[in-house]
Amino acid sequence: LEVITVKEKTFRFVHILYVLLITNIISICYLAIGLFALTIVPVVFTNIEISIMLFNDEIDGYSGVLKIFNTGMKKYFKENKKPAIITGLYTLSLVIAIFMLRRIDSPIASTLTYFFVYLYIVIAMYWGYYSLYVIAKERPIKYIDALAIMFMEPKKLFTTTVLFALFMAVGIFRKEFLVILAIAIISAMFVKINRSTIDAVKINR
Repeated sequence: LEVITVKEKTFRFVHILYVLLITNIISICYLAIGLFALTIVPVVFTNIEISIMLFNDEIDGYSGVLKIFNTGMKKYFKENKKPAIITGLYTLSLVIAIFMLRRIDSPIASTLTYFFVYLYIVIAMYWGYYSLYVIAKERPIKYIDALAIMFMEPKKLFTTTVLFALFMAVGIFRKEFLVILAIAIISAMFVKINRSTIDAVKINR
């Protein structure tokens, strides 16, 4: 029985890594198509959905991940078309500013670069909280309520922010890590850390 348990744990671990790998590669492709800005909202939504399904053992195989991701991108962009476009436009402005500032060798440019990267992380995290609530609760939420939930657990917010920044930093300096696992791991850890907070939230409207 112990051998079987070890085999099952090993298989589950390999399966999780496989799903995260495929999810991350597809995410990078969609983000690249949207210049790492215009497609950020549906990409965040779909990553959160796949992470939830992964923890619930509801996802299997390459074709399953690909189908879920493609379907999710269409679904979540359609359901959040206006905010997705607006978010995409000002996130694109941040991305352009970051790339332009990296060409300038000055302390001010470096400070602004870090600030804009921080804003990018905050935007992605906000949509992470928003999408986690919508998908986990299977009901809509007001944007201001998602912001309130985001700051409901300061320690979890801080932990999530640090992990997000850490993995993105590793991804920037080690491009192969970004391509292989970074985004999918961030999404999975985000769900793992914040799912209990979302489950405990009750919004009466």
